[in-house]
Amino acid sequence: MARGTDDLPGSEGPIFEIADASRAGVHLIIQLFGPSECGKTLTALYLARGIADALAGPDKGIVGCMDTEGRARIFAERVPGGFKVGELTRPFSPGRYLQGIELFMEYGVHALMIDSFSHVWEGFGGVLDQAEQNELNGWKGLAKWSKPKRDYNRMVSVLLTTRIPLILCSRAKQPIKIETKNNKEVWTPQPWEPIQDKRLKFDMTIVLPMVLHGEYETDPSRVKCPDDLRHLFLGEKLTIETGRLIGQWVAGGSPINPAREHLRKQAFDAAAGPRAGRGRPRSDVHRSIRPTRR
Repeated sequence: MARGTDDLPGSEGPIFEIADASRAGVHLIIQLFGPSECGKTLTALYLARGIADALAGPDKGIVGCMDTEGRARIFAERVPGGFKVGELTRPFSPGRYLQGIELFMEYGVHALMIDSFSHVWEGFGGVLDQAEQNELNGWKGLAKWSKPKRDYNRMVSVLLTTRIPLILCSRAKQPIKIETKNNKEVWTPQPWEPIQDKRLKFDMTIVLPMVLHGEYETDPSRVKCPDDLRHLFLGEKLTIETGRLIGQWVAGGSPINPAREHLRKQAFDAAAGPRAGRGRPRSDVHRSIRPTRR
């Protein structure tokens, strides 16, 4: 039985409840990353559909897609039950990503896919772009990173506290290792890596490197997932059924409540202080969330 913390010395109200541990409602962030044509967008939509239906009930789940590239609607007729889309336009700042996520939470989605998550890092108005502009304005060294990194870290903190399942699609780059062998310069391609803050993958529940047309890497050193779900990532293409199995594992017998998650987000903003809610008006964040049409 849960017990509040109201009676603790010096407490001004409960900051959390102590309860029996359960897997129900465990936080889920999936990251799919890879080069162009690897199939991450459609795969993410399939997973989101399965997860949403597992959490809300068959044919009741609402899938959301925050689209920065304007191409998700291509798959409108490929996903049974469809999905809701909101197109996030530049600048791709962490604050605008947060506002877009909040709009989907208000709408009541049961699973949210973001494509692409790389824009908030390297896109117009993203972290790298802001740091470059700060340098042009005379800010040097760590100073140029201060606000961009602060806003980015706050966005990640919100992602890590919401219980709405998230699927992040990220672009990828292939690093090149340059060595000198026998007095010759040798260039060796390295495994693909997501375009993002290098630390982000440690906060993901599942990380999957995509290869081509829905195929993905299976090397355990490259795939991150809970042991209970590892059997789902042995090489077979990911489908709506894969998402349903992940959703059942997450649910633990309890359905998700989008309205409650929106209240949790509001509480997070209130705790963060008056700066948390600052940003552009919602009408400037992106076009209205709507059913997909090609």
